[in-house]
Amino acid sequence: SRGPSKCDAPGDSSLIIKPEVSAPGVSVRSCVPGGYDFFSGTSMAAPHVSGALLLLKEAFPYLTAKELKLALYFTCRDLGPPGEDNIYGMGVIDV
Repeated sequence: SRGPSKCDAPGDSSLIIKPEVSAPGVSVRSCVPGGYDFFSGTSMAAPHVSGALLLLKEAFPYLTAKELKLALYFTCRDLGPPGEDNIYGMGVIDV
């Protein structure tokens, strides 16, 4: 989904911007019974984000959840207008 979020987050504008990050989600090759097919949507993008966080956790097991999230945020490749925005968030994840 895209922001701005209607969440009441006084003093923390980063909670209003949605999405927080972006991931590949268009024409992603996936398994289907008997072979493969291409799908699009958040169901295809979410595994990329989960996998990226798991790679970070494996490489840096001592980091807290917040530190892992920030590592994911600050390694994104910015897309769209410079900086955080309501279309790409921090950008496309790039661990």
